[in-house]
Amino acid sequence: MTDMPGKFSIYVFVHESGHMIFGWPDLYWYGDYCTMGNRANDLNPVAINDFYRADQGWIPFVDITSEDVNNITSLEVTKPGEVCYRYKNPARPNQEGLVWSYVRNTGRNKVLAGSGLLMQHYDFSIEGNSAADKLGLRIVHASAAGKSSDNPGDQWPSPGSTANTFFKSGTYSEFSDDAYPAIRWYSGTKTGLKITDIGTPGDSLTFCIGENCSEPSSSSSAQESSSSTAELTVQKIALDVTLPLDNNYAYETLDLKGSEVAQILGIKQSEIEDKVTFYGVEPDGTLNSRTTGEGTGHWFDKDGKIVAWDPNGSSIVFSNVDLTTMTTKIGHMPNKVKSGDSFTIRQALVYGSKQVTFEITVTIEGGTTVITNLRKAKYGKPGSKIFNALGKPVGVRNANGALPDLPKGVYVEVAK
Repeated sequence: MTDMPGKFSIYVFVHESGHMIFGWPDLYWYGDYCTMGNRANDLNPVAINDFYRADQGWIPFVDITSEDVNNITSLEVTKPGEVCYRYKNPARPNQEGLVWSYVRNTGRNKVLAGSGLLMQHYDFSIEGNSAADKLGLRIVHASAAGKSSDNPGDQWPSPGSTANTFFKSGTYSEFSDDAYPAIRWYSGTKTGLKITDIGTPGDSLTFCIGENCSEPSSSSSAQESSSSTAELTVQKIALDVTLPLDNNYAYETLDLKGSEVAQILGIKQSEIEDKVTFYGVEPDGTLNSRTTGEGTGHWFDKDGKIVAWDPNGSSIVFSNVDLTTMTTKIGHMPNKVKSGDSFTIRQALVYGSKQVTFEITVTIEGGTTVITNLRKAKYGKPGSKIFNALGKPVGVRNANGALPDLPKGVYVEVAK
């Protein structure tokens, strides 16, 4: 029993009842997504997660199989807390699986930072969540896309909950083994699960099991999403960034001109994250809703085509966008580029009938030159960076290629 002095905490009562009545464990390293996890709110505790609710028979399970994934099915339409979808590990069907349901941040779940499909990985052979690397029930974060490892230690006690945990249209609209190399059965084998075309959170949410779905007979979400097929007015913002040669995924942060984007779309900058739909743009201009980088991001090949992360494949450059700060982190795959290489990649934001496309030219820094005679080295390649003997940047060549005004000394030039 737990002493509850002073103001009565509903959270403590519900949480401890979960232990005593249902035998549910403490969900350490889990986050705010269930009352058995973090203590998100004393007076309005988060609801019990839908997996536990379905396990008690309060809502039905909908079992998905590999046959469903590989064949044409109807687009699924689900409401918050209505059902729990379950995909069992074929090798351990009574022990391990993936479950997901539509969670919306209203009512008991109001404290959660976002809405969408919430996916969880369970293993009944693991008793509770006793260690960060051994979890009986863990959240599959949508923002884990493209990562080669998953760190469950980041799930508790901070951040609690994030909008990037949920799968939803634009930002994280797909789950697959290729897009989520960190998510595997605990044996290390691929899951075989694929979910695509995840819709926009609303009164209901749509998604496709596999990638061959027919439209449902009626769906408010499907009707709303049909507006995306209307003709778009496209405005381009050209940006450029220079990357150093690096063997550890170092990145440069690029400003995406949030105030300008908001003005073009006709919304406030603070509304961008919640209202826009994010895409990668293929070389032919086709919008691609699949994210392949970390978070809201993409990997691109040498021609600017969107590809999955693969150190032995064609992925060359990444751009991971943060819609909250309207910046992007851009870097390159180790050992896949050389000095002077240049690539053009494109990403876009869509709101209503308006599209803003970021056309980003990525250049790899050239070789270095030691400057000992300023007069002889007065002109060179525009944009090249100049450093002093201590490695401190002291300027760049101007548009005419001229050096900045420098005192006599020894300098190092890094060609753009």
